[in-house]
Amino acid sequence: MISSKFMFRELDKVSGENYDAVRLFEILGEIKTDLDPIKGKACNHYREGLGYYKARRWRIASEHFKKAWEVNFDKPGHMLYNRCKGYVESPLNAPMEAWDGSIHLDI
Repeated sequence: MISSKFMFRELDKVSGENYDAVRLFEILGEIKTDLDPIKGKACNHYREGLGYYKARRWRIASEHFKKAWEVNFDKPGHMLYNRCKGYVESPLNAPMEAWDGSIHLDI
């Protein structure tokens, strides 16, 4: 099983026209090796932000994603920071309460 050999983090959940929502993960490295402390700190901020993101708490989520970017130029954190910032600035564009946590891709 992959989870017993590698460290990974959830990145996002996506859906599309012809497929159900799927969660995307990033492999961070093998479990037997140490994760770079700076990358680990960024991942911790990202994980916190993702929890708030799934709870639709955009402002708090964006703060954590911004910290992930500031600590280690974390690109997934930067992407979700911008998404949350957009939801804060334009609440009518934010997902509704029944949201499953996924972003719809038009591909």
